[in-house]
Amino acid sequence: MKTILFDCRQNLHLFLICTGLIGIAPAILHAQETPQVFGLRAEAAKESERTAIGLRPNTSTTIDLFVHNPGTEDLRNVIVKLVQLNRDQANLLAQTQPIDKLLTNGKAKLLFSKVNEKKDAKDKKDGPDTIELAGPLFAIQFWVEATLGNKAVTIKQNVDFVIKEPRDYLAAQAHYDQAKRKVAIKVQFGDPDNVSGPPKCPLQLVLGPELAAGKNGTFVQALTGLRQAVDLFAEDLRFAGAKIGTGRVSLTVDGYERAFTYPVTLNGSGDLDELSLGARIGGRIRVPRYAKPAEDFPVFLEIDGPTSSDFQVEVALDRAGMKSEYEIKQFIGLRQQKIGLSFSPAGYLVCHTTVRDWQTTFDTKEIYGDIFFRVSVFKKGELVSLLLSKEARPSLATQEPSADSKRLFARVTQDDLPPQDVQFVDPPKVWFVGKPLAVTVKVKAPKLHQAPIERKVVFFRGKAPKDGAKIDPGSVIGYGEFEEGKSVVNAVLPAPDKAEEMELSVQLTTAVGVPGVKTVIFPVLEAKSATCTIKGKVAHGMLAQPNLTVFLGDAKGKVLATAKTNAEGGFVFGKVAPGSYLISATVNFPALIGVIMVAVPEGKELIENVAVRLLAK
Repeated sequence: MKTILFDCRQNLHLFLICTGLIGIAPAILHAQETPQVFGLRAEAAKESERTAIGLRPNTSTTIDLFVHNPGTEDLRNVIVKLVQLNRDQANLLAQTQPIDKLLTNGKAKLLFSKVNEKKDAKDKKDGPDTIELAGPLFAIQFWVEATLGNKAVTIKQNVDFVIKEPRDYLAAQAHYDQAKRKVAIKVQFGDPDNVSGPPKCPLQLVLGPELAAGKNGTFVQALTGLRQAVDLFAEDLRFAGAKIGTGRVSLTVDGYERAFTYPVTLNGSGDLDELSLGARIGGRIRVPRYAKPAEDFPVFLEIDGPTSSDFQVEVALDRAGMKSEYEIKQFIGLRQQKIGLSFSPAGYLVCHTTVRDWQTTFDTKEIYGDIFFRVSVFKKGELVSLLLSKEARPSLATQEPSADSKRLFARVTQDDLPPQDVQFVDPPKVWFVGKPLAVTVKVKAPKLHQAPIERKVVFFRGKAPKDGAKIDPGSVIGYGEFEEGKSVVNAVLPAPDKAEEMELSVQLTTAVGVPGVKTVIFPVLEAKSATCTIKGKVAHGMLAQPNLTVFLGDAKGKVLATAKTNAEGGFVFGKVAPGSYLISATVNFPALIGVIMVAVPEGKELIENVAVRLLAK
């Protein structure tokens, strides 16, 4: 009777036992240092039993495969095949190079044959082909085929590749110091004897959007030894908004986001309890609060909990915004998981793991107004309660839980209209060098089903950029603030520094980034050369006074200019500088006189209807 052994050294020992046939010896999971060992055991005769090989997320692991013949007879033509079963159909992924003869109690390394080798020199630079395993479950079989005497024998061993969660192999302790407003996390391998893959483990301390960090902190570190411990910290924490009272910090491990999450209130000091995800699953949907209709509308999910394939995530879109009719998409597992199998040039099997949050798209083109997204999580068909994190970023849709906290909703308002009826209020007809410019802009208030207007408003030189191009930063003059309640913008812009014809534009932008621009054009003059035209009429009672001399004098009465009235008693003084003037006229018989004070402000181009009334001296 022969015993079949399938053995994974360093990271894994896998033993296959079968009556009277073949033995396979250790497969080694490569690491930079001696990894820890754990063992699994299964009888090859019981194919229903499965052996699990644990892999770290977002990490590549190389497997050395050995075959051992502990029996009393030589084995010939020994081959190990890697097979994936799909609906009872066997899909051969790869096979090892054959061993012509394996002596009794002999041992030999198995190397995979080069599969789908590319002949094009350019393609060879891209490396070997990668076989994508569908899952989870990432289920395969090892088929051991050999000739024993005159008989061909095959042994099948069921194997599951399992992507571990970081908590399976790491320990993290968090502490908060109120005096320093400091959060610190100490991280080390939790079980050094149960770590697969290279011992280098990248870590990142991540602050939730509710928190704003100071400059002091160590946010990125790496574990480089199995018995090493590292510290990450962030100081001078504060909340990003006045109404926020609870935030969170998390740890990214091996690229696995939110591997450990801790709530922070910034009150008190002491150890932080990790966010409990037992009967409830952590959930968040990241979609913009306001958006343009799009053929591929991006939806990002953050679902935290076990990586088990028992869970199913459902994201749905209600186009009518009534929380009634939904278009549904479903995903297996709380996060997207992929395993790619490739083969090194030496013939070793290499497992590439990828874990990330679910991302998908929906077609929302030609939909305007409110739409709703809904997120649900099921475990074996039963709806699971969700632990919702409040969304603190105003640009993203808020999380709205259902009454039983078993679903979450996010409302998005779709709109692609620019701000409507943008107008300058009483724009200047002329302006002057060295004088600040006060402007007022009005706009039509958006309706409830439209995107609001952003508070920041830009004033710049020139007309609106073409084809949606951005404003040249060098043309920006200043900024204003949109007052939502009044739908106006008031701003004081810097004084022009030279005489020119100015094109002054204002740009208001909606929350989805659609701009509305209005432009006015006016001359900017040198202040010393700015003049005004004064027009008026001289009358005695109701009678106009034609062919009469009118005097323009300074405030002390010094005559600066004269003009003759026309047949209707009208007169004109041109090129009058800013200042205060006396305009007067006299008649000798009967003795009449008329005097009026006129103020000419800077920037005034025309003063009309000046009435000089003749009265008796």
